[in-house]
Amino acid sequence: MVRLFCTDLAIAKGEPREGMGALAERHLFIRWPKGKWRRPRYMAADMSEALQAAMKTSMGHGRYVGLVDSGDGPELELLSFPDGRRYVPADQVETAELVAASG
Repeated sequence: MVRLFCTDLAIAKGEPREGMGALAERHLFIRWPKGKWRRPRYMAADMSEALQAAMKTSMGHGRYVGLVDSGDGPELELLSFPDGRRYVPADQVETAELVAASG
């Protein structure tokens, strides 16, 4: 049995290895059930196109927007770092507005 590791797949696709990329100064994470995540990382099942677009356009210039598993927490929550703020938006419309405003 041949074992295939995610590192091997990343190297084969030409993705930068650990420590090679610049770190973002600010991170905004959206709690979303991990089973719904898609690729690229700003796409997910049951996520509105407006929210996906807000995530995509808000990344860069020292900012990263990504998904984190909702686990036992609320299915939709915003987590901001390094300031450690949390917010549970009313719906995806409000979430998209907040994400867009963060960029």
